[in-house]
Order: sequence, then C-alpha cells, then structure tokens
Amino acid sequence: TERLAFMAHDARLAAIISHDALSTRLPEGPWHVVNLDRLGDALEGSASNPWVDDSTADDLAHIIYTSGSTGRPKGVCIPHRGVVRMALDADQVRLGPDDRVAQVTTVTFDLSTLEIWGALLNGAALV
Repeated sequence: TERLAFMAHDARLAAIISHDALSTRLPEGPWHVVNLDRLGDALEGSASNPWVDDSTADDLAHIIYTSGSTGRPKGVCIPHRGVVRMALDADQVRLGPDDRVAQVTTVTFDLSTLEIWGALLNGAALV
C-alpha cells in the first residue's frame, strides 16, 4: 500500500482504474477511482455521445516504475510513440494473425508492453 501510494502521488494521477476486489488496497488521494465492476451503467448511451480522442504520438501512454533497488522507485514515462514503435516495428519478433502470444509477465514489467500490444496491434491472439 505504501509503494502504491508513493507511485500514485509521484505520477500525479488523475484517476485509478480498479475493481471492487482491490478497493481496500488503493491509497487515499486526490484522484478519481474508476471501478470497472460498476462501469457498465455509466457507459449506457455512450454511443450517441462518442468520446473524442485528441491525443498525439508524443502524449503519455503509461509510466512504468523501477523495482526501487536504490531505495526509491523511479517512474519512466513512455509515450504512445514508444509503445507503437515496440509493438509494430519490433525487429526481434514478427507477429501476425496466426500467432499466439502468452502473457507471462505482469503488466508492471516493461516486457508486458510487447506481449500485450505486440499481439493486439498485429492481429495475434493474446493468451
């Protein structure tokens, strides 16, 4: 909980996306909590009022934190451009619709970017 609170404050979060089962582990703070278990009702009728995405390739996609081996975790900011570059232009692996990718790392590990988005952006199945 202490580490989550540090990262949430350090990243200056506007919102945390979570589930009911994890609600007791979330740190207190000025952010909104978006509960996926209760989101269905809020999305009713959203097709008639579509969300406008004005983000760019240089906007922040996510922040990944180091393990904190120096005593304090450090956030590394990854722009959308970086995610797309890794997922679509990866020299080390070519993925396509006939491929299956096992997600074996946690979403907090940098390799998960290639596992998740490499599969989904190239038409492969994410398992």
